[in-house]
Amino acid sequence: MELEHHGDVTGGDSGGPFFGTWPDGYLYAIGTVSGGEAITGGGQDEDNNICAGGQDLTDLINYWRTNWP
Repeated sequence: MELEHHGDVTGGDSGGPFFGTWPDGYLYAIGTVSGGEAITGGGQDEDNNICAGGQDLTDLINYWRTNWP
């Protein structure tokens, strides 16, 4: 799953965790920094950072927790 955001990332952050906060106050790893995109033209300019996320990320975190508690 592609997560587009405007959070602060720089070159070299690829592969690092991207965190989000929910009303419960805890940080959650919601993606892995993987790139960016710039879209221009048609009156709609965007400059987004991209993270990979989704069920595969959740499965990987659960695997880590099970095997390295």
